[in-house]
Amino acid sequence: FQAEDGIRDFCLSRGLGDVYKRQGIMCVIFYSVCVALRLSRFNSLPSDEKDRFFIGLPSPMAAGLLISVILIDYKFDLFTANSVSNFFLVFIPITGLLMVSNIPFAKKTFLNRMKKFNALIVLSIILISILTHIEIGSFVLFYSYLFFAIGKHVFVKYKAAQKVSL
Repeated sequence: FQAEDGIRDFCLSRGLGDVYKRQGIMCVIFYSVCVALRLSRFNSLPSDEKDRFFIGLPSPMAAGLLISVILIDYKFDLFTANSVSNFFLVFIPITGLLMVSNIPFAKKTFLNRMKKFNALIVLSIILISILTHIEIGSFVLFYSYLFFAIGKHVFVKYKAAQKVSL
């Protein structure tokens, strides 16, 4: 029961208490449904499509996007309690929609194209930088993955539209 009390106290201290209770519950239910849809779609894909990329934001990355904002706010106390509540009321459904979207997210990274020793060095540097400041490192890692995938998707769609118009 101590863990539940700690979570309740954290939510109340951050302004996530009774004011947004119904909206928060709706957002969490929507997010949970999106996770279930995302996982069921992934399980129904042919195996050749599963190997190349993810279709829709992977659910662990979606959770990382949400948690990294909490970690940054906890470390630097950047936002007021009301703005954190408003942010999550908007961002949780957006994250859920990204999970069920048709945006391809990279599965095989640039590390696969490198020699094994060089990949180990790059991965070690990334992990050390994340572990020294977990709040900043996780925020940069998760949001760079998101913005890279969305940027690549927009670029590919723009190029396809350019070819059609010619």
